Amino acid sequence: MIKHLLFALVVLIALLSHQPPVRAQFHDINDKDGIARDRADLLELARAANLPPDEQLRELPHIYRDIWVMRPRVADAVGVDSQMMQQDSRVTTLSPEDFVKEVEEDNPNRLQNTAFDVCKNLLGPRASELAPQIIEGLLSSDKRQRFAAIMLIEHAWSFPQKGEEKPPSLGTNGIQITEAQAKAVRKSPLQVFFKPLFSLLRKDPDDHYVTLAISRFQRQRVRDFLIENVVTGKDHYQFANYLAQLIAYRRPPRALLKALSSPNVHIRRAAAETFYESGSSVLVPYIKQLAQDTDARVRIGAAVMALKLSVPDWERVRESISALIADSDAEVRGQVTGLVSAREGKTLAKDVLRLIQDDSLSQLAHIYIYQAMCKIGGSDFGYEEDFRRDNWRPTTLANRAAIQRFAEWVRVNVRGNE
Repeated sequence: MIKHLLFALVVLIALLSHQPPVRAQFHDINDKDGIARDRADLLELARAANLPPDEQLRELPHIYRDIWVMRPRVADAVGVDSQMMQQDSRVTTLSPEDFVKEVEEDNPNRLQNTAFDVCKNLLGPRASELAPQIIEGLLSSDKRQRFAAIMLIEHAWSFPQKGEEKPPSLGTNGIQITEAQAKAVRKSPLQVFFKPLFSLLRKDPDDHYVTLAISRFQRQRVRDFLIENVVTGKDHYQFANYLAQLIAYRRPPRALLKALSSPNVHIRRAAAETFYESGSSVLVPYIKQLAQDTDARVRIGAAVMALKLSVPDWERVRESISALIADSDAEVRGQVTGLVSAREGKTLAKDVLRLIQDDSLSQLAHIYIYQAMCKIGGSDFGYEEDFRRDNWRPTTLANRAAIQRFAEWVRVNVRGNE
């Protein structure tokens, strides 16, 4: 009996002392032990960096899936400018074990960033060959997978892909580039990620990381793709705001100008929104036209479009836009008055005084009027501005008193014909 117990104990000790393969160690590390995890990451990456190209390619899906995506401390570092982080040359001149040892001796806190450098330099040049895995990540419901995929695409532009001698030159965020550079971008293998990225933009047009990655593509293609989706009604407003930034202060595209007269009200609304930052003189006749549109939101859009016009162009549309202050729709009256006060100042003081007392306005329209009052009068006059609660209404005791103070200010400071 004792012999059997001793034998069982020896077997148990042997099992406990057995060292599993490196990859098993890598997966079994306690996430709380950050240094140990970073050390394991770097060791595996260094070994992959020294493999022949074909063997390395076979390892990359695992590295992408299990390190780039699944190791938050490495993934967190992807926000660092790729041009600022260069791979440590020792990764290919020392053995993987010696390389990790030297990095840790230099500074244990550098393990994480060094692992990121090596990972980026392994995956970046072969991102187009990892397209199935990256696209799967882009379309995943897992936020971490989407973020990791987007950031790898962003970094990949810094590396030549398979078949390229050097990465395409993008100028400043893909804006100021020559035709030769644009052609190089159009031919890049990374174009395979163009449509999947836009599928993400449809879901969340305000996602900063998606727009950052898309900005790497050739500007004309991005613009044309967005225009197509707006003017055909595929996405209506989803891309309008992003497109507005692309065409700001440039001659308006004909397709979008034509869309301002579309029989589809949703397309007219979206097309108008794309011109919110334009300021082009070409828009003057279109603004006059939209100010008489049958749709209230389009009429409000006309007022927003007019705000960026030059002073001479503003004078050309002023009568059409000012007429909206007396519009039959309460939302149009409220929002347009608030918007136009930025250009007209005290001349709208009496209109603002009238509308700040209008309890039929929605909360949004009332916010515009409240802001106009503050801007014109240089004070809130004690008006309750907490729009998270119901005390924004003009009928409260405090707000009635504030309106009286604003009325007195208007009486003293605004001439009768202003």
